[in-house]
Amino acid sequence: MTQSFPSPDPTLPPSLVPGPEGSNAAEASEAAVEQSGEWVVPDLVYRGSRPPKGSSWTREDWAEQPHYPYIPVSHARFVHALLDTPEAQQAGKPFHDFLDLMGLLYHVHYYKILRELKEDYEYFSASTGEDARQGVSHEELHRRERRFLCNFLRAMVRGNFQPYREAEYQQSLRHNFLFDLPVELHWEAYDERLFDNFNASEQANREALCDELNLSGSVEEFLDMPESFRGRIWTFFRGGGREHMEGLFIPGKIDLWLTRAVSWIIWPFQWIVEKLRGDEVQHSTQTFEAIREFAFGKQDSAEEDVDEKEESRSHIFETRWVRHLNLHNQPIPLKDVLEPKVMQEPTFHRMISLYRLHPPAPTPWLERIPIVGPFLAKQQAEQQRDVDWTIYIKLFREIPMADSEMIFPARKLRMKSSDVTVLVMTGIAGLYALYRGLQQNSSFLLIAILGILGMYVVKLVLGYRRVKQRYQALVTHTLYHKNLDNDMGVLEYLVSSMEEQDLKEAALVYFVLWRAQRAMTAREIDGAVELFLQEKFDGLEVDFEIDDALLKVIERGDSSSLYYVPLVQAMQGADGQMWYQAIPLQRAIAIMDERWDNMYEVQPVQSAICEDSAPQIA
Repeated sequence: MTQSFPSPDPTLPPSLVPGPEGSNAAEASEAAVEQSGEWVVPDLVYRGSRPPKGSSWTREDWAEQPHYPYIPVSHARFVHALLDTPEAQQAGKPFHDFLDLMGLLYHVHYYKILRELKEDYEYFSASTGEDARQGVSHEELHRRERRFLCNFLRAMVRGNFQPYREAEYQQSLRHNFLFDLPVELHWEAYDERLFDNFNASEQANREALCDELNLSGSVEEFLDMPESFRGRIWTFFRGGGREHMEGLFIPGKIDLWLTRAVSWIIWPFQWIVEKLRGDEVQHSTQTFEAIREFAFGKQDSAEEDVDEKEESRSHIFETRWVRHLNLHNQPIPLKDVLEPKVMQEPTFHRMISLYRLHPPAPTPWLERIPIVGPFLAKQQAEQQRDVDWTIYIKLFREIPMADSEMIFPARKLRMKSSDVTVLVMTGIAGLYALYRGLQQNSSFLLIAILGILGMYVVKLVLGYRRVKQRYQALVTHTLYHKNLDNDMGVLEYLVSSMEEQDLKEAALVYFVLWRAQRAMTAREIDGAVELFLQEKFDGLEVDFEIDDALLKVIERGDSSSLYYVPLVQAMQGADGQMWYQAIPLQRAIAIMDERWDNMYEVQPVQSAICEDSAPQIA
């Protein structure tokens, strides 16, 4: 039925004025694109359509901090914010009942997912899996494995987690923050059969999962993991922030000066070493750029070729940029050795990884040990397993983007390319000195040359080992404080978080429409929700997922699912525009109360049975 609706509220911002359905919620004019941005924190955080231009940084020093759909507000604060509005206070107890009933329905809905996750993960837990798998066939384990991964993916999407994709991985490779030693990840230690079995599941089931989660493509297209990750590990993140610290950083400054001094001398040889090692980040190229900067001055980043295409946005806020600031990309002259410096790095609010590792490989030299070797090798072979069914799940908080590789297991530290180059050049110089010493026929000179070179090599290697141990201690200390939970505890967190996110989205859509007392377009609802969150939670900026939220509350004719509650009517205007209007509060409460009462069809218990089964009291 086609209806006519009044014009939108003229007090709304221009970005909320409705246009054709499906267009962006914050579509800006060319004039708005060209307007200058503003500093949120001078030289550190910027708000504008493009990164700031200046002589102290380059385009690569800035990372866009997207507006995520995740609402980082606790359930208690969220409910208090809704109840604190004049409309809710005027409604009184019925609005309290509305929120309670909606929370109960979502809690019951996600109880089933939590139960299935815990039931299936019991077979793959590091603590209980070995006993649970006794006598269970491989077919049953594969079935539970696939169901577990499906439910885990549901938790990721419904909880507003984003896949860790190639762009985030490249950011971690290009920048340093707390850890500046090269890290090599041993991907061969990961058992890719875990995800091979999932990908081999029936196509119909995977397509149904994509439809349920409103994924635009396949599961592989949604994940879009980096090539080295693909098929080995699932990594997700949610929300963003920044880690900011200020200090003297004297050891870091001294190490930086020494490394730069050496690199300025050896950079052509360092380039050859990096090519031979296959380093993904070429530090020799950075050294060459530093030499060119010293000779010709730093080029203003305003002259850089910056993509001026305005990215489409689905929110009402301006783009935010956070600066990568570390000891490597800021000027640190010798006179600043006792001057405090600022370091900053964009962070992932939460990071989750899920993976399986291959069983430990047998020790090849064990059987060569005299007498006991064959016995130990045979005992180790009996303990070897073809597959370790354990699935590991790790949850971390506030991980710096540049150091995000530290959350992955099976990592190995490597020497800096400058140190390797010095070792190679020392070896070449030693061979040449040895050759000249042999020509001199002087044993004393030969011994002196070999002793000096040997002591220098040992000093360099021991220095690297000390740095490596210090790095490992720092990683262990950092992960100890940033690790939130593991395995079964992560599942509890995920389902609770997923339940809260869906509740907030559904409640916000209904609340905005109920408070407005009129029909609104999807773009108007989207903008009104984002403005409400910004006003109530200290400038919080969220990219609200209006399409997904509407699916939770509009009438669809299917009353069997608890995932949505029909609280909003969808109507089409004369111009084809879709409009949405909240049903009255009392009717909404009645619908949810009916859902709650009819959740399980239980036959009434006969009183005679109760009397017969009642205990007799003498």
